[in-house]
Amino acid sequence: MLSAIILLGLGYEWGRRQVPPLTILSSPPMTGLPKVPKKPLSELFNGLTLQSSLITPESNDSASIVRTQPESYRVEIAIHAVLPRPNLSAEQISKLIPTLPDILKNFDSLMNQAKLSPAFTQLYENKLGVLRQNLFYLERAVSRQNFYDCETILNLRNSRSGRRAILAIGPMDVNTDGSDGDRNVRIDKTSLTFQPTTSYRWSKTSKRLNPFIDPIQRELNQISEQKTSEKTLTLNQRQAFLTRRLRELNRWSFLASTADPFIVLPEFFFRKYSGPFAPQIGDFALVLYKGVAYPAIVGDAGPSYKFGEASLRICHQINKASSGLNRAVTPLRVAYLVFPGTALKPWQTPDLKIWNSRCASLLEEFGGDTKTVFQWKTNFPPWPQPPGVSPPPPRVSTSSPPFPGPSTSSASPSAEPLSGAPQRSPSASPSASPSASPSASPSASPSASPSASPSAVATRAFPQFD
Repeated sequence: MLSAIILLGLGYEWGRRQVPPLTILSSPPMTGLPKVPKKPLSELFNGLTLQSSLITPESNDSASIVRTQPESYRVEIAIHAVLPRPNLSAEQISKLIPTLPDILKNFDSLMNQAKLSPAFTQLYENKLGVLRQNLFYLERAVSRQNFYDCETILNLRNSRSGRRAILAIGPMDVNTDGSDGDRNVRIDKTSLTFQPTTSYRWSKTSKRLNPFIDPIQRELNQISEQKTSEKTLTLNQRQAFLTRRLRELNRWSFLASTADPFIVLPEFFFRKYSGPFAPQIGDFALVLYKGVAYPAIVGDAGPSYKFGEASLRICHQINKASSGLNRAVTPLRVAYLVFPGTALKPWQTPDLKIWNSRCASLLEEFGGDTKTVFQWKTNFPPWPQPPGVSPPPPRVSTSSPPFPGPSTSSASPSAEPLSGAPQRSPSASPSASPSASPSASPSASPSASPSASPSAVATRAFPQFD
């Protein structure tokens, strides 16, 4: 049980479990009182079970003396987080996901040789780090759903083919990130954490602008007009972030959650590990749920303390009610099978026929039943062409960007359509090209030679939106 106990009593107790501090997280200064939410403590939205008691020891001193003693009137906070053990039992996993042995015919043999991935322990250490970081902000604490979101992470190997895979079990939250001006795809930006970029990206293949360029440019213009002495630092930081984001959108195309089947893994998976079981952005994967194997790629890096995210394309196929505000699967009943080292290079525009075929081949090598593999089809139309104009053949990217880290976005949720993807005018003079090596940001831009940036708008076409 994940619970927080708030007491009036005899001193601060910060928990009995001693966990080494994580280098990627820092603890806040432990001064002052915690920020108490403006609602009954028993109703915290994040699922914390809260208990309180009043302790009233008697003093030998009078009130005029006791009131000067800081320890005489105080609040103690102790967050109790029971750590789960990883599930290593083929029998227990089969009970949790009964259809898993139907997809993986050699499931018992694979489990006999399974090794616990160090990522499982690290994931829960990261969760503890976030709890430690937010001791003074109870409403920021990891929710019960997100604290207990990973049943197990196992390294598996088929002894006959030698094919390796990572098996992880968790829920399925919706990731709505991504945008692409080159393709006529719908964009769902209703999620509170929406961002228009993904870690998987490729060089733009057309002159159409990303639909998020215009709103970002407008915000940059507003910042230039709003700067004052007391706000200059904050506005400069926001301006730098938006400038880097604008460079990304001008240069790259990204996965689109509504069109492309992809999953998200915690960021530390890519940074911390190496070797045959180290996943990479672009690796092929299968999402196993209720007897169906859904082809996917590892398309994005997410928070290091959270597991179990997939694109809206996968989520909506599994649960029609899925959205940026409604997860697809809450119980820990979804299996994610990732094949490390299988990413196609260079990264390029998604081809679902290739993804379907490659995932089926990998499942066959791994001893699985290829009849369970779902067949994705393109779910968006091509851009309309002017009368008498033939569509140009697609241009394939010749180089892959280095892996960029995850980012956060302050974009507010909105259901209204954005401006479409305008084309670049071939006759207009280009504007300043992006920097070859942009500085670090919440979403690190890949470092490569600069490409031409957008010029004046000639025509404007509008993508589909929900």
